[in-house]
Amino acid sequence: MSIRIIAFLFALTMLTACGQSPNSATEEPCDKPGELWTVNQDQIAICVGGEGGNRIYSEGAVFDEVLLIGNLALFIPGSDKEISEQSLSSFKESLGLKSYEGDNLDIELLRKVISGDARWDEIREAVAVIELSEQKITDVYRQWCPNFSEEEPFCLPKLMEEQGLNAFFLADEALSNAQEALFPKLKVLEDVLKSKYLVKDVISPAEVYLTLMAEKQKVLLQS
Repeated sequence: MSIRIIAFLFALTMLTACGQSPNSATEEPCDKPGELWTVNQDQIAICVGGEGGNRIYSEGAVFDEVLLIGNLALFIPGSDKEISEQSLSSFKESLGLKSYEGDNLDIELLRKVISGDARWDEIREAVAVIELSEQKITDVYRQWCPNFSEEEPFCLPKLMEEQGLNAFFLADEALSNAQEALFPKLKVLEDVLKSKYLVKDVISPAEVYLTLMAEKQKVLLQS
């Protein structure tokens, strides 16, 4: 199944009948989980299933968990098989995003969702290992890149001396192993959230996540 680019963009601009009521800001009833809405005339929202029936969310803890489903679908290898690579690339282009943007794990969002829940302690630990591995790579760059600066904290490995290159390969392998260890733990989290909110496919959550990401980038560029 490909991303419904035209339908989604149409939904953002034309859902006046169902999405612009001042009473539909959050938690209003809706028919189909995954259906895209707008509230307050321009704020993107999504129909979410689960306990208490189907409701519309545009912010808050539930909305964050649905956003994380979209991010995990883009980050975990194989989770986005419902989304064709070509349509995903076209959708990102329509939002002004580069092809690789949105594919990284949103650590801030992940931490917000799993905060205080002991079930996900292993995820927190795995993320800490990844961050330590990333710091070690930066340390290698800092030591061995000839023109290292905090503004550009990296360089091509071929510019390093042999000792630095060996250190880079070791650090890079450690990072890859740490990421591989995290993937199955995140998959469990993804499955739990999809079951909780009756998400049958990841297309709509991924669309919403990427759209909000593009909106935040525009705000940063304008500030």
